[in-house]
Amino acid sequence: MGLVMAKSSTKLDLALRVLRRFDPAPVLTSVQRKKALAVARKAAREVPAYREFLKTHGWAPEDVEKISWSQWGQLPVTDKDTYIRKYPIEQRCLNGNLPMRGKIDESGGASGQPTEWVHSLEEEGPLLETIGLYRKIWWPDAREIILVNAFSCGPWSGGVTLTLLLRNDMLVKTVGTDIEGVLQTLRSFGPKYQYIISGYPLFLSEILKRDFPWNDYRVDLITGGDAHSIGWQQQVEKQINGRVVSAYGASDINVGLGVQTPLTHAIRSALLHEEKLRHRLSWYGEVPMIFQFNPLNILVEQNERELVMTYLTPLKAHPIVRYNLHDEGRVFTYRELRALITSHAPALSTLFEHSHLRLPFLIVEGRSDGAISFDGANVQPSQIEDILSGVPEVNRFKMLRRENPPHFVVLVEVEGVSSVDESLRGRLSQTLKKELARRNRDFAESLEANPALEPHVILLRSQHPIFGMDERKYRWVVKEEVLDQYSIPLPSS
Repeated sequence: MGLVMAKSSTKLDLALRVLRRFDPAPVLTSVQRKKALAVARKAAREVPAYREFLKTHGWAPEDVEKISWSQWGQLPVTDKDTYIRKYPIEQRCLNGNLPMRGKIDESGGASGQPTEWVHSLEEEGPLLETIGLYRKIWWPDAREIILVNAFSCGPWSGGVTLTLLLRNDMLVKTVGTDIEGVLQTLRSFGPKYQYIISGYPLFLSEILKRDFPWNDYRVDLITGGDAHSIGWQQQVEKQINGRVVSAYGASDINVGLGVQTPLTHAIRSALLHEEKLRHRLSWYGEVPMIFQFNPLNILVEQNERELVMTYLTPLKAHPIVRYNLHDEGRVFTYRELRALITSHAPALSTLFEHSHLRLPFLIVEGRSDGAISFDGANVQPSQIEDILSGVPEVNRFKMLRRENPPHFVVLVEVEGVSSVDESLRGRLSQTLKKELARRNRDFAESLEANPALEPHVILLRSQHPIFGMDERKYRWVVKEEVLDQYSIPLPSS
C-alpha cells in the first residue's frame, strides 16, 4: 500500500509541476472531448434509462455511436425532473443493476423526497487522484495534520466521503455537527499539530464564536455546500490566522468537482474593488464563488446561465451525461479568464505572474432556485450575509418571498438585544435596502418600480427553533407556511 501511495504522490507532484509551467489546455481539451463522447456512447449502450430517455427525445441510441464532437450539443440535457425522478435508480445504472461494492448517498430532500445516488468502489480511483491534486495545492506536506471533519455525517456525500478520501493523506477524525466535539479534539491533541476543520460555512461560524484560544493553534478551514461572501472569508481568516479553502461538489454527481485555489482566492479579493469586472464575471455584479477544476474529471458546459456537466470516468456506476444541476455560473479556460481580467483591470495582471495552476475556471453563483426573485431582480443569500456580517447583534437569517400581499421578508436571529427592538429592526431594514440597491442594479431598478421589494426585517430571539429546523444543511429560504408553523406574524400590508 505504501509503495502504491508513493507512486501516486510522485505522479501528482509531476502533474503539479507541469500545470504550473505550461498551459495544457489544447491537449486536455482534446482528451476531455474524447472521454465525454466515450461516456455518452457507453451510457447509450448499457444504461436502460438513458436509452429510453434518448428515444423520448428523438434519438436512436445507436446514433450516439456515430456522433462527432460538433454534434455533442445536440444531445438532450438531463436533470432531476426529466431524468432522475422519471426512471428507477437501477435503470439509471450500468446494465440496469446496482453495483454491489461502493456506497449510496442521499441528497437533502428540499422538495420533500430525498434522492438516492449510488457510487461504485471502482469510480473512487480517479476521484482520489483529483482530491489528492487539490490537497497538494494547499497542503503539500500532510504530515502532522489532523482533519476534524464537522460536515454532517450519515447518508450525505460531504461528511463520510471526505473522511474516506482524505484518510490516506492525513489523520482524520469525524465528529459531525458537534461543536464541543470539535473543540475537545483540539484540546486533546494540543497546539503542536496543524488542524483542518471542515464544515458548512454557517456551522464553522458557530464554532468560531466559542471562547477558545484560536491564536494558540494552527487552523485552516475547508468549507462547501453553500456559497459565502468574500467579506466572511476575510473576517474568518483574520480570526484564525489561517486559510479558508472552499470546495464545490454535488450529491447528483460527486464531491471534488472544483476547488478554490490561491489564484481564485486572490481574484475574489481583488474583485471587491473592481465593479466593472464583477459585472463581467457575475450575473449579479457580485463577487461570485470561483473554483478551478480538473477537466479530465468533469466536462462543464454553460447553458445560458446554468451549468451542465458530464462526469468523465467510464467506471461510474450511475453515468451522468449533460446533466443540469440548475446551478448558475460561467466557465472559462485559464487563458480566457486571464485575458478578460487583464483587459478590464490591467493592475490585476500581476495575479497571473506567480506559479499558479493553469486549469480552467468555474464560476458558481449558487442554485438557480436559491435566490429570491422579485420583478426580475434576484437577491442572493450571500448578498444579505455580506451586509449583515458587520452587525454584532446578528447571528443568522432566513429569507421569505411572500406572494400575496407581496413582501420581501428577512428573518434575523439576534443576540444580546430584545427581539422587539424597533430601533434595531428599522436600522437593519434601511441598511439592507440601501446596500442591496447599491450592490445590485436589478434590485435598485425594481425597488424604484415596486416598493414591496423594500426589505421587511423580523427580529427573532437567539436559538429560535426556525433557525435550527434544518437537519443537515442550512437553508436560507423558507416558505410562508413555515412561519405559520412557528406562529411568526407577517406584515399585513
